[in-house]
Amino acid sequence: MSLLLYSKELPSRSPLNLNDYILAAVDEGNLEEHVFVVPTHRKLRELERELTDRHYQQTDAPLTHLPLYTIHTFASALYEQLAPGRREASMEIQIALMERAMKNVDLKYFAHPGRDRSLGVVEQVTRVISGVRADGILPSQFEKDIQAIQDSPDLMQGYDIVKLRDLYNIYSEYLRILGDTWIDYPGRMLRVNTELFNSPDTLFRACFPQVHTLLLHNHTEFTWPEIDMLLRLGIVKNLNLLILFDYDEGNGPLYGNFEELIGKLVTGGYATERLDPIDAHVPEEERRPFTHHMRRNLFRTDERIENSAFDDRINVYSFQTREEEVRGIAGLIKGLILEERISPERICVSTLAMEPYTELFREYLPSYGIPANIAVRYRLERNGLITALFSALNILARNYDRRDVLRAVTTPYLSFGPNVDPSALTEVATKLRITRGYQGWRWRIGRRIEFLLTRLGTGTDPDERRSIETELETLRHADQSIKAIHEMLSEFSTHHAPREFRKAFLRLIAKLRATENVLEIRRSLERQPRTPADWLRIHDEMERDTRALARFLGLLDELTELFELDAEEKKNKELKEKLHVEESSSIREEGELNESIEKKEVLHPLGYYLDHLRTAAARSYYTIREKHDYGVLVTPLQQVQGEQFDVIILCGLVDGEFPSTYIPANFLGKPLEETEQRELRRERVAFSTGLTSFSDRIYLSYPRTAGENELVRSSFLDALLRITTVEEVGRVVDYKELRIERRERREKKELIPDRDFPAMIATLDALAEEAGTILWSGGTLPRVEEGGDILGHLKHTVAVEMGRGDADQNPSYAAEYRGILTDALDEEERSMLAGRREKEYSASQLETYAKCPFKYFTRRLLSVNAPARFDVTLTPLERGVLVHAVLFKLYNELRENDMLPISREHRDHVLNRAQEIAAEEIKGIALDHPYWRIDQERLLGSDALYGLIEQWIDAEIARGEEKTELVPEFFEVAFGKGGSPGMSSDAILSRNEEIELYDIKIRGRVDRVEILRQGDTIYYAVADYKTGRPPSRGDLEKGLSLQLFLYLEVIRHVLSEHFGLPLENMRPAGGIYYRLNAREVNTKESYFFVPNELKGSVIKGRKDQRDPDTVEELEARMEGAFAYAEQYVEGISTGVYHVTTHDINKVCRGCEYHSVCRVWEVGRPEG
Repeated sequence: MSLLLYSKELPSRSPLNLNDYILAAVDEGNLEEHVFVVPTHRKLRELERELTDRHYQQTDAPLTHLPLYTIHTFASALYEQLAPGRREASMEIQIALMERAMKNVDLKYFAHPGRDRSLGVVEQVTRVISGVRADGILPSQFEKDIQAIQDSPDLMQGYDIVKLRDLYNIYSEYLRILGDTWIDYPGRMLRVNTELFNSPDTLFRACFPQVHTLLLHNHTEFTWPEIDMLLRLGIVKNLNLLILFDYDEGNGPLYGNFEELIGKLVTGGYATERLDPIDAHVPEEERRPFTHHMRRNLFRTDERIENSAFDDRINVYSFQTREEEVRGIAGLIKGLILEERISPERICVSTLAMEPYTELFREYLPSYGIPANIAVRYRLERNGLITALFSALNILARNYDRRDVLRAVTTPYLSFGPNVDPSALTEVATKLRITRGYQGWRWRIGRRIEFLLTRLGTGTDPDERRSIETELETLRHADQSIKAIHEMLSEFSTHHAPREFRKAFLRLIAKLRATENVLEIRRSLERQPRTPADWLRIHDEMERDTRALARFLGLLDELTELFELDAEEKKNKELKEKLHVEESSSIREEGELNESIEKKEVLHPLGYYLDHLRTAAARSYYTIREKHDYGVLVTPLQQVQGEQFDVIILCGLVDGEFPSTYIPANFLGKPLEETEQRELRRERVAFSTGLTSFSDRIYLSYPRTAGENELVRSSFLDALLRITTVEEVGRVVDYKELRIERRERREKKELIPDRDFPAMIATLDALAEEAGTILWSGGTLPRVEEGGDILGHLKHTVAVEMGRGDADQNPSYAAEYRGILTDALDEEERSMLAGRREKEYSASQLETYAKCPFKYFTRRLLSVNAPARFDVTLTPLERGVLVHAVLFKLYNELRENDMLPISREHRDHVLNRAQEIAAEEIKGIALDHPYWRIDQERLLGSDALYGLIEQWIDAEIARGEEKTELVPEFFEVAFGKGGSPGMSSDAILSRNEEIELYDIKIRGRVDRVEILRQGDTIYYAVADYKTGRPPSRGDLEKGLSLQLFLYLEVIRHVLSEHFGLPLENMRPAGGIYYRLNAREVNTKESYFFVPNELKGSVIKGRKDQRDPDTVEELEARMEGAFAYAEQYVEGISTGVYHVTTHDINKVCRGCEYHSVCRVWEVGRPEG
């Protein structure tokens, strides 16, 4: 039933139907004698629109005014008669004021000494105090609780005196700050109730002189101050106050929250009348209509009530995930609109808390071509435009932090001008690992430019020269960009008065063309082909941005007003203090002092304003204007009160969300009686409201999983199923994953008719997915009216990709499908490729081609460089460069002083010098991160840590004494025109000239050459420092790693020339990899391909059948490496650039070109 409470007399007509009741008052000509209070602003707007339309259709006359209010606007109207000049304290201002109150008082629980209060704590305290204020609780009640704890601690179990004292102090200070300037809703209610207590007739008649009937329709709850207001209004003369709501006295689990309200109002003089009564004698299995059955039985009992009267109107679906739930709902809605001709505006989707669903509905409803009003609040701080504006100011406030700079310059919402190159800044910041600081940006860029200019002055091959020139151009653009940003933000480098800051911020928004860019984003999208679904998204996005900006500017105005009031308060405080000090001042002097302080501006830095703006924006919301009669309504369940739809869809019915998990008010410091039960009943009423808001049918849905967690079906849904037979008749359906549903549909397995809607092809994306699956399996597409272009492209794409997969086995396919470009190139391009036959190559270039020709093509010919990964400390490459530089300088000095090999007697001297050199090298590296300090300690060592350098020197001594007769002689030996000889290469053995062996021009750099002279015979080994993992023996044997063998052959010729001895006197003794792991702080050497005949004499060690037996066998392998190299150069120069033919698990792991490679489509061996 519906219950009516009335203060004077029963009305002459029933107020059950509010629309008819209001129109009757219009017809009788006494509308001005009525005021109507409805539960939501949305209901108010809908009533205004519907009643205006109906009245005009019936009378051809306009309806100029409807006395419609919500409880908030009604109380505000009364308050305006008392104090019209007070400023409204929005929730954002309340949080700002609460933060200030918390700073002004000494807190023991809600703040840590020396640390600012976190935004989360400020928000929680604001909610607690707003909640107790809404219930009419004043600071005096906290004072009483504190006193009671002190007097009788045993009787006050669950009370926390420390929290209560903090809350008392914060609450009192908050009220002081509100003062006579600000007012919030609880403050209004307190003032209104105080005035109504003293003179109810005077206040009410001042606001509503002609009103005799006040009707509150279909509310579900009132706060205690609102109940007090209703009690006082009930005694106003010549005013009949009517309160109508759904209620059944026999269903306490659902309507228990109303019982205390009814009791208090009846005690205060209200009478009750049952409207639309429920017949208690009807068996519950036969109860009609649906609303009566829900009021009477929902949540009332755990017993089964097999009422089958409504089964055809109720459908329950479960889905695998929340995303599939939304897609299923979108498919359902599309079917309802297209097949059953239900108007979109007559469909509502709702749940208790919309946050997990808002973005999903925003994405999928437009993609299904469904117009929608998503009437939810959006968080201001998450809007892209607002985030961009904060990023722009954060650049200066947070000292040019890399993240802020890149976020600001890369957003499409802001334009920093033609002198700012976002891509250059992004690339440079990542490559140079810039963290923060304007001067830090300039210094790092400048140093890199100097280094590259020096590199250009040495011999480099054309590919490397082109790469250096490209990087130099990028660096210069980045340097110009950071200077331009600095100039644009220069206005904020000084302190500002509040109004000046506001003006400066508005000027910055204009300079950054924020508003124009919102429109430009739309124009740029208009220039591209778009589907109707795209346009729905674009329109929605534009409106969100404009609404967010409007709300942000309003927030800026509110805070500016707050800042100015604070400044005024600060001036007054300063004046009082000075007058107190100068008590003997004359009246004239006091006036002059007052005038000087009044003229003095209160200035604050950017950080002050930004902190307050960020705090306010973090808890600020904005909404999009609802478009009437436009589309499906998606809204929280609270907004459905008093509404009726043809179809309602309740989603998200899982425990923990609907109903929500009760979280005790730990911040309050005292227990609240029956709070959990009251909250549960409040949510039950919301569920009941949703269930009874349809005229045709209702759908209820829920997801079964969230990530790896299984979800539990809502106990509310269980309560509904318990009083119907919906489950027994098969209208509760658990869907499999939608892809499985579609596959079964393709395979023509039997499907339940009601299960068709999520499996239907309702979007172009789904059409493409389904058609692609059929085409790949060799099937034939059915005739489809829409999406012809997409299907045509799909057929072509599938044919091409299937052809590529067969290209290696089928020579009839074009050669480029097999990665051979020659036939597809013109004469000039083929000539350019052929010219690479005479090019100089490094071992690493040849190894790249050996492992994957496509990677070589992408990197070397197309000059496609993958974005560098930002690393807070040294990359492995840079760590290797540092180790190389230290060892090169150390060994050069030792060679000059004839101290090689390192002996035990010179250990300490060598160690000290090595640490000095390392410290000097480290000075040139400026990384602002604690990891870098750890890396330094790992390298240099400390009292607590055996450093890498010390380990290396001890290992070097041990090697000379125990493992090898070879002595390190030459270091960083560069050869070839592109070998970059110079100050960082060996001055004795390096060669800045072309080296051609076996028709291959080779260049490179050998980290170290170790030799042993026995008469005119030179035994030698090439050594490589590795900070990472050395190549495997298998890669060396297969020709995937060429460096060791190529370097052995080149050094053989160089040594022969250097010593003036025949080539056959140069005897290779193999290769050595010295692994220096700075992260794990260890050193280790690995000997490869040492001829067995030299083991024991030149290098100590056991013979190994994997190694060559003789020097001549090793020389044959060296020559074989050049045969591999010749094969690779031939492929490079003839356009053979297929994807790898080797094990993709080894070659392709971590490859930066993975996203543009088709190795997975072609199919390559694994393992």
